[in-house]
Amino acid sequence: MSFDPKQILQEIIATSVKPQLKALGYRKSALTWRKSVGELTHVVNVQLSRHNSPNSSRFTLNLGAYHPSIYTALHQVALQGKVLEYHCNPRVRLGTLIDGHDRWWPLTIDPSAPNLDQELDQQFRQFAVPWLEQFITLEAIYQYFEREQQYFHAAVAANILGFDNVAVLMTKALNHSPHANFTRFMRRWATAHEITL
Repeated sequence: MSFDPKQILQEIIATSVKPQLKALGYRKSALTWRKSVGELTHVVNVQLSRHNSPNSSRFTLNLGAYHPSIYTALHQVALQGKVLEYHCNPRVRLGTLIDGHDRWWPLTIDPSAPNLDQELDQQFRQFAVPWLEQFITLEAIYQYFEREQQYFHAAVAANILGFDNVAVLMTKALNHSPHANFTRFMRRWATAHEITL
């Protein structure tokens, strides 16, 4: 029997994640589901690994919340076409929500391998759905960024919302910058938006 990872993945998703997403009002396109929530779009994407062996592969689940104002503020251009997971901010993988670690679930034709359907159904219901459903407004996204100490993105959202703490958040972001390139990007963004640091 030949190994078709995409077919096996679709069978797992069909009995775990897909029924939940359908019940919640998501619409499917390939391996991506979208749901409009006011100005926001919630996105769920199932990603199949590009690195497969003859008898095994793996997959992960990506989650995101897209707000057009945040995307435009970060990219200086409006998004054209369908919202994809990597257009979202915030975004996260399901494994990170479960235990703080990136997680890829195995795919195999081995009949003795554990059945993933029930595990994935429970994990998606417990972790993914509440994470997505917290994002109903731009202010909810701002609160998430601040809570998670993602100070630059909190500053971007705060600036859109007209809050008066943008400079404070930008100072925190610069103090926690992971590398010089990101520091330069943040300073350019602050200058473009007339934020005095």
